[in-house]
Amino acid sequence: MMALHLAIAALLFLTATAAGKLVLARTGFNFYSKDEELAFSAATGFAGLSVFAMITGFAGLIYRPIFAAALAGIIIISRRQVLDITRYLFSGAAALVRNIKTPGYSPFEKLLAGIMLLAALFNLIFAYAPPTDTDSLLYHLGIPKLFIDYHRIIHLPENFLSYMPLSGEMIYTWGLILGGGLTAKLVSYLFTIMFPGMLLIFTRQYFGRRTALLAGAAFYLSLPAINAAGVANVDIMYAFFAFAAFWSIMKWIETHNQRWCLLSAVMAAISFTTKLSNAPLIICLAVTAILYVMRNKMPARLALNVILAFMVIPALIALPWFVRNFIHTGNPFPFFDIAAFGMKLHPMTAISGNYYSKPVGFGISATALSFFQIFLGNPVTAAGPTIIVFALPLIFLRNVDKKILFIAIFATAILATVFLILPYDKTCARYHFLAIALLYIVAAYGFERLSALLDARRILAAIFLAPLIFPGLAFSAYFGAKRIPLLTGLQSPGQYILSEYEWGNADDLKMIDYLNKNVSRKSRVMFPGYFFVDPYYYSMRVVVAQPELLALSDINEVLNRLRNDKIDYIVMRKYYYTPSENGSYYENNYSSRLDMRWEIEDYVPAYFEKEHVEGAVTLYKIK
Repeated sequence: MMALHLAIAALLFLTATAAGKLVLARTGFNFYSKDEELAFSAATGFAGLSVFAMITGFAGLIYRPIFAAALAGIIIISRRQVLDITRYLFSGAAALVRNIKTPGYSPFEKLLAGIMLLAALFNLIFAYAPPTDTDSLLYHLGIPKLFIDYHRIIHLPENFLSYMPLSGEMIYTWGLILGGGLTAKLVSYLFTIMFPGMLLIFTRQYFGRRTALLAGAAFYLSLPAINAAGVANVDIMYAFFAFAAFWSIMKWIETHNQRWCLLSAVMAAISFTTKLSNAPLIICLAVTAILYVMRNKMPARLALNVILAFMVIPALIALPWFVRNFIHTGNPFPFFDIAAFGMKLHPMTAISGNYYSKPVGFGISATALSFFQIFLGNPVTAAGPTIIVFALPLIFLRNVDKKILFIAIFATAILATVFLILPYDKTCARYHFLAIALLYIVAAYGFERLSALLDARRILAAIFLAPLIFPGLAFSAYFGAKRIPLLTGLQSPGQYILSEYEWGNADDLKMIDYLNKNVSRKSRVMFPGYFFVDPYYYSMRVVVAQPELLALSDINEVLNRLRNDKIDYIVMRKYYYTPSENGSYYENNYSSRLDMRWEIEDYVPAYFEKEHVEGAVTLYKIK
């Protein structure tokens, strides 16, 4: 089955790249190399697939035959590009194997390439497993799964994350509708191949093959990148489009061709609507372009064109999502508190924000310490020491390549800006993937400069390789090895999910199984006690109880609200609540705003029927 899912994911990649290649050729883009063309074609094609899924979603046309027909149509229209890309990839792979055997590649370069190939294999096994991580189940796969169930982009007030722009989830919609969750995860895996691939192509083009291998290996074997390879998140995806935007602005600076500026704005828009925290990218790109125009005393209209491009294009791509939010909530940005304009936070956003908020301190010293934790903090979420060790010494060297200086300044600007605006998880490297990837290029260049200056090449090589092998390759092998029993059939998917499921325990999984077998798909099931519920493995609609419902004490008001919301069942999980000191209500373990002022058991069997119990999880049917 892996071959089938991987084939569908690869076909999506091939089709998207072929479509992008056709579009870029028709719009007059020229490229330095075939590899550069391939990188931009993939980014352009996947941007198009994302927009297509969004349009069909708002039109109520999310049906498998429509997506399959669209895929077939793209293949037919771009058949020449499909054949050209296929031939190029196979011939390129064969040439790479031949070239590695020649003396042109040093043992160090061969070792870097070998480590990356091993990690790619382990990461593939890691990725080929049912989704069990929280973000995938709740958000990145859970939300598009609901859109597919309803054949349209629906309002999901029970999940405030659905109010974000969802360009990344639209790409996952293709994988889910054509092949299911495993295919979607393998689409994510291919992005973890494509992004380092783009990084390699870019770095080789500007700084040479060896520097490219160093930068690509350092990023691909960082623990945040390895973690991303095994789950369906959007972090590598937004970084892929963001890097394409950055590269486009460099191409614009080199060629003065306005098409590159427009393409940069498109890529930045897709990146921004894939992960909202990447909004500073748009500002940094626009400021970079404007400063270049001013410094070179170019016509003022060029600066105006840049401003318009980076304002209008992202606004057009994000607008449908924000208009939808305004229609349903009266606030285009329910994840922001705009009380001055009568637009308040979504209640669950406020609750989860209080819970997830992680203050990192105030003052220069505390902020600086937190900033360095991006690289030297949590070993699982931090970027690692390579950038600190090999990039910082460039400050003290002369005659540093101007392009490296430009990359370093841009990376630092985007890193600092995102760090400052993030309300939580400021030090988590996955929020800074673009900046980290760019800084790995700087670090690779720094390694080369230090190797030339110091008579310690082997020592420097050992220092560079150490974090790539451990924890990098070691953890990749560990994550892959854990999934080998599943891959070989020694472990069933159900057993795997039970061992890895992040959204509950065995009782929750047994209740999911009972609901799917005994409750109609048309039913609605409500879960009090938390601000999220995982929709991925349920066949029916599942929602969370809103604070205003939990705060009611009159059972008649409760019943009226339940009926108005078309709730058929309630699942109570006792571990979310404890009785208050006076016994008059139930205190929530996460937030007082989720305290429950009514007790279901007091109204059994009058209004509720206890239908099924699994340990601490009880299913009630509303009469």
